[in-house]
Amino acid sequence: MASWFEGEKRCAVCGLPSPQSELVSAGAWGASDLDGRTPEVVRSGFRWSVERCPHCGYCAPGIDEASRRAGLVVAAPAYQQLLAAASLPEPARRFLCSAMIAEKVDSWASKLVVDLCLQAAWACDDAGSAEAAADCRLQAAAALEALHKFGGQHHPRDRRADYVLLADLYRRAGRFEEAEGAALQAVPDKGFTLAGQLAKLELRLTLERDDRRHAQDEVVAGDEGGQAARDAARAEAFAVLESSPHGVRHGNLLRRVLAADPTLEREAVAAALWALLEEHPADIYSPARGLLRMTRFRDSTWRPQVPVPWEKDRAPVNAIPDKYRGTTVYAKVLVRLVEAAQDPEETVRFPELAEIMGITPKGQHMAKEVGHVLNEICEGEVNRGRPMLSALVVGSGGWPGAGFFECARTLGLLAPDDADERAFWEIELVAVREEWRG
Repeated sequence: MASWFEGEKRCAVCGLPSPQSELVSAGAWGASDLDGRTPEVVRSGFRWSVERCPHCGYCAPGIDEASRRAGLVVAAPAYQQLLAAASLPEPARRFLCSAMIAEKVDSWASKLVVDLCLQAAWACDDAGSAEAAADCRLQAAAALEALHKFGGQHHPRDRRADYVLLADLYRRAGRFEEAEGAALQAVPDKGFTLAGQLAKLELRLTLERDDRRHAQDEVVAGDEGGQAARDAARAEAFAVLESSPHGVRHGNLLRRVLAADPTLEREAVAAALWALLEEHPADIYSPARGLLRMTRFRDSTWRPQVPVPWEKDRAPVNAIPDKYRGTTVYAKVLVRLVEAAQDPEETVRFPELAEIMGITPKGQHMAKEVGHVLNEICEGEVNRGRPMLSALVVGSGGWPGAGFFECARTLGLLAPDDADERAFWEIELVAVREEWRG
């Protein structure tokens, strides 16, 4: 399930308005491709991550922002020629034009240029333009090597992951010698690491002269004990999930498995957790994006053994000042949240609710007004013995902002000194899904 924000934006280059669409929320589960392309629904929605002004042709992740020099690049013949290139699918042109601006305005050695050229290749893949896709991948490879030359790094922590990406870019473009050299840079001398296993897969595919798409879950552990480590991690993950009826977030599950068995490599545990849903669909399900839970706890009659705040006998709360309560705006936002609660993966973002409320979907005013109506709705829900519907409203990081927890404390659901906010949200989110499950 995907959520879109559709509204009008004013181009920062030419100053003219135009309708634009933005993917603000989408579920995705499964293994990414070796080059990092995510599974559906995000897989298809990526093409809208760069906007295009229909008047001047300015292409950027957000056309309402631009540096001073962006207009000069847009007006240049080379840019306009690329924008009109019939040999490229339209989404690829947007990505490459945005990459040209980033290259000219910022630096060729930027992570953004790598990402934009790679996304252009994905657009060409989807359109069946193999030759154009190969050219885009070579541009991404050149940008990645330039990034390394100037001391930068694409992956935030592991440089070996950069070489895995570089190997995949060259391999998919049919440049097998360069792909082999890049893969060898990432193959570890010993031990199990996810990047190392991916590099081994890239090396094998390169030697087989295979230029097709492959996914990260094709990694097979070698003789270093990787498979044994994955089996041990899987068993420990089951033990954690069995003791957590409300479910466990993927990141928390990773940390708890590592804490239970410090001898396990982080990469081995991550590889095992990736495959849990696919390998054990009868035992494990995902009630919300990034949340894992045993299917035996799915029964709607189940409730936590330890009472959670929204189940306690408590007097009605009247702490949130009335502003939207009883209005059409309140009702529309409430209906949207209930709709999202009935979908096991859907979440909602602030800009979408701002559009429903008829206010500008950005800025401090939006945050204040959307936050207030959410707090009013939550107070009403809690007074009716139901969990906080605003648990469905998440930010770019995939979980609520500080306002959600402030409201929970105001309503007496979360103790002032309780630092485990994520655990509270996880329980509240599952409770919302269970309450409104159709």
